[in-house]
Amino acid sequence: MTGRHVGNVPLVRRPDMTTVTVDDSLFVYDECEQRFFVLNTSAAAVYELVDGHCGPLDIAEALVVVHPDQAESVRTDVYDTLAGLLELGVIAEWDGP
Repeated sequence: MTGRHVGNVPLVRRPDMTTVTVDDSLFVYDECEQRFFVLNTSAAAVYELVDGHCGPLDIAEALVVVHPDQAESVRTDVYDTLAGLLELGVIAEWDGP
């Protein structure tokens, strides 16, 4: 596997983030840190699949179904995007109920 490894625990969006779609971008506002992030169409598709139930492998495979002819690059992009979102604190690993 290429791309950064992010494990396969379920991922969750932070509840204190506000999102709004503008044209082809998704703006994510971090209310606690008072900063925002702009996600392009691909990153937004990954972000939207973060639901607290799916891990990186599940998210990657859901998008591979949409783009089967680009499976390896889709997986790499998903893993890199999730690692970046984790690093920025936009999403987190789910730690249970």
